[in-house]
Amino acid sequence: IGWLFSFFFLLGMCASSHALETASCASAAGTASDTEEATFLQFSQGEHMKTEGASSMSMSPWCTTITCEEVKWWCAMEKECCPLAGCVPAPAPAPSPLSCPYQFPEDSALLVIDMQNDFVSQSQGSLPVTDGDTIIPLINNLSSCSWKAIAYTQDFHPFNHASFASTSVENVGVFGFENLTYGGVADETPFLCGQKYVDANTWGASANATCKDSTVLEAQLWPDHCVQGTWGQELDERIVVRTGATTVKKGFSAVVDSYGVFHNNLGISESNLKEIFTGLGVKEVYVVGLAYDYCVKNSALQSAASFKTTVLLDGTKAVVPSAIPSVTAELQAAGVTVGNSTTLLA
Repeated sequence: IGWLFSFFFLLGMCASSHALETASCASAAGTASDTEEATFLQFSQGEHMKTEGASSMSMSPWCTTITCEEVKWWCAMEKECCPLAGCVPAPAPAPSPLSCPYQFPEDSALLVIDMQNDFVSQSQGSLPVTDGDTIIPLINNLSSCSWKAIAYTQDFHPFNHASFASTSVENVGVFGFENLTYGGVADETPFLCGQKYVDANTWGASANATCKDSTVLEAQLWPDHCVQGTWGQELDERIVVRTGATTVKKGFSAVVDSYGVFHNNLGISESNLKEIFTGLGVKEVYVVGLAYDYCVKNSALQSAASFKTTVLLDGTKAVVPSAIPSVTAELQAAGVTVGNSTTLLA
């Protein structure tokens, strides 16, 4: 009872003070080191306030404060504990902007492809790209620079995506190939066409028994990955998504995959990223991310139709490393530059 009375008495004394009293609880003697910098939580006119950079302040016998250094919860005053208020850590200072070591045209955009948990995590991802996590530091360094635009793409598949081996109507296994038959392609409203798709009872109204015109697409089948609303679909937490950047989802249709960010695998528009880049005055696009032989390749090829495009080879990894030479040749034949970030160093 007596301790509580003293506690509220001291609170009242602090609240009634019109002058902001600051004090260090660094020592029982009542003074702070000349070089000590700390954040204090204290009462002044009934409100908690923070004061930074305090030094050589006398200890008030009545209105004490609590240093937040190392989250100290008790104030030592004349060898007694005076818990006037709970101490909270001061907010971490904002990191200083990185000095960008790269040089590129001022009308350039950075396109970061599919740095998602299912592709990046070597231990928990459902479709990990070997060493996909090792390119994260370079991507973050690149994104710290002043680009005209930055875009991060994400596979965003429904649980019944037609590219999953788990939905195959022909029981094709993972990494195998299956011919998918579509209707409605000319109208840009594709659906799976054939009785077998209806009988599978997997795609609902996106599967019809017949169609006026059909299109056959050879599709590679994958493990279930980047399913909407799952951890695997999220960007790896180590990827720094810069303020003002654009996030673009692709592969969101249940029946058509989309390796490229601009168009899906049937050539139908998948996003408005081209319009975003054009509206911002982008003329050149630099591409990094996963994976080089699939979504990076296809996104770069599509980008090259509208923008001068460069793939930074040290900022990507391939599903099949042996395919790197042929993919590079294909990109270069389409006018895409394949280089390394070292060529951008100032």
